[in-house]
Amino acid sequence: MFLENTIEIGYEVLSLSEKLKFKYPSNLLKFFNGVRKLLFKDKNYKKRLIKNYQLDVVKKIQNDKYYTIAEYALIIRPDLWHHEVISEVVKLAKVSVCYQWDGIKRYPDVVNYFSLFTKIYVFDPKDLYQTNFNIKLLTNFYFDNLSSFIQEATRQVCYIGTFQNNRITKLLEIKKILKQYDIFFDIFLAFNSKKEATSFEYTEDVNILQQSLSYKQMIGLSSKYKVIVDVQNKFHEGLSFRHFECLKLEKKIITDNASVKGYDFYKSNNVFVFGQDNPANLSLFINSEFEKINFKIIEKYSYQNWLRDIFV
Repeated sequence: MFLENTIEIGYEVLSLSEKLKFKYPSNLLKFFNGVRKLLFKDKNYKKRLIKNYQLDVVKKIQNDKYYTIAEYALIIRPDLWHHEVISEVVKLAKVSVCYQWDGIKRYPDVVNYFSLFTKIYVFDPKDLYQTNFNIKLLTNFYFDNLSSFIQEATRQVCYIGTFQNNRITKLLEIKKILKQYDIFFDIFLAFNSKKEATSFEYTEDVNILQQSLSYKQMIGLSSKYKVIVDVQNKFHEGLSFRHFECLKLEKKIITDNASVKGYDFYKSNNVFVFGQDNPANLSLFINSEFEKINFKIIEKYSYQNWLRDIFV
């Protein structure tokens, strides 16, 4: 989605995410890694292979006589990559931008990467005060072409996400309350492993996805529902992508993140804050029409505008 939307906006893009994906060059090396892990307890051998492979890819780009240095390098969650790799990637552009869309408290190692970047953005207001770096706040966004994936909304309420133990209790609590008001709430969960899925005990309350949905599939499924549920991650207060997708698609949202009330698009007719708003009003909330939002406010949270904010 990032590559597709960035090109559609008009940028010329070199995407490194695919180029840096590691594959064993031979079955022999894969076997050798298994031996080292089993006999020598060397769990870092593959990490070293990945790092060296990625460094080689970046170095080849740097040394390509036809490569012209880019205006910008945008790296999301740099802590997912080896520090040495990121230190070389930022050399491919005049301006390097880090966007941390997970809380620093949840992934504190990212701070070790901040010195590599020209600009640093976070989506959680609390993260502005976690370090001594010059960090700026920038919300998440919606992709501009979302409308092309939507379907007719004929169902009531849904949640779609990856299994996280700290969210299950809240989801089941919401489901129980909605059931009291005869409101159907479908929960779709993808699991990181078959073992995790088979050990999950609430199978009667949850639809278990056999594999993770692509972003387009997730938008297509959620568009069949009138209302989307968002459960806040306990490690941060920043708004998830669901809020901005609902804004663009004119869908209502039930959330336990009360900080949404401070945003310019907040309207009580469109956003129900679980834990603060009266559950007795849920039926009215769900069955009433979406209250229209000013187009300029909606446009403010588009991916195109988000890129403009980052690169200015």
